[in-house]
Amino acid sequence: MLKKKSFNPILLPILLGIGVCLALFTLHFLGFFETGFDEERVPAGPPESRTKGFKVTNSRIDGPSDDRVSEGSKRTGTKIKKQPKKPPFPGIRGKAVDSTSGIPLNPFRAWVCRDGDGSLREKTRLDPGKVFRNQFGMVTFNGLEKGQYSILIRCSGYKDLVVPGLRVPQKEEFLDFRLHRGTHICGKVIDDRGNPVRNIMVFITYTPVNPDDPAPRRTSTTTDRSGFFLFGDLPAGTYDIFLDSVKEPIDQRRGLFLASGSSLDINFDIPSYNRMEFRITASTGAPLENATIRLRSEKHRFSAKTDLMGWALLNRVPPGEYVLTISKKYYGTLKEEYTLVGTSGSHVVSKYMEPN
Repeated sequence: MLKKKSFNPILLPILLGIGVCLALFTLHFLGFFETGFDEERVPAGPPESRTKGFKVTNSRIDGPSDDRVSEGSKRTGTKIKKQPKKPPFPGIRGKAVDSTSGIPLNPFRAWVCRDGDGSLREKTRLDPGKVFRNQFGMVTFNGLEKGQYSILIRCSGYKDLVVPGLRVPQKEEFLDFRLHRGTHICGKVIDDRGNPVRNIMVFITYTPVNPDDPAPRRTSTTTDRSGFFLFGDLPAGTYDIFLDSVKEPIDQRRGLFLASGSSLDINFDIPSYNRMEFRITASTGAPLENATIRLRSEKHRFSAKTDLMGWALLNRVPPGEYVLTISKKYYGTLKEEYTLVGTSGSHVVSKYMEPN
């Protein structure tokens, strides 16, 4: 009689172990147990979106290739490049200011000359120089070759300033050019309301101390926005000061003696008259600088130029009928009649111009 073979229970865990090993080997062969992933499977976008939904390892994921400072570069330890230093300026640049008050000068002329190429004084006779007109007193000469240069700055009412031995390229950001007034006469013009009066002509006549000195001379300037005027670098002598006109002045001071190295501060109070302010802009609303404004009648003529913001001012305009003319390069000429009524007041005229 045949006996039935009984199943050996010891073989069951052995068979299960062999089955598990075969299953793990098969899964590993198919790639289900990789610790990273291919770059082709990484979605495009910033580092945050690229790593979303994946197990990230330092051996597989790197920071941004451009080394910019970002969250991704901080997380992955990417090296941060230092910003390069600014190269030296290939020229000369600085600011021209009053040595006493520190106020920027405007306008002024400047000459630059390479050391060894001649005298600056000789150059001023042949070269008209570069004119700078800006409210910050900025001086800029760029495109200069490497070497040492000297600069001369000349402004009305100030002593000429000569600065030698300036190296190009310039390592400093800005140079400070301070001009001195020397022997001078200055002052302010205000009206009876206490407001400064600008664009008023101020004249002085000079009588020398010694008879052998040059003959009397006359010079003039205009008041600025604050009503201030200045005559600087003057010789010693006796001076007469006139406002608006020499023949028919609004106010005057006579017989003022000015010693060498001294100064005179003269203030004028004049009656208030019609004050006309002009605002000139382009059709886009941008202010027009250096637009010429002329206001003329049979007896009177006034003129002014607009500043950086497109404003111009005419003071002491008597009532009457005028022809207003506004002209600007590349914008043509605007002409119209204007009637001014009253003897004391403030008038604002706004005009815009179309380019040619």
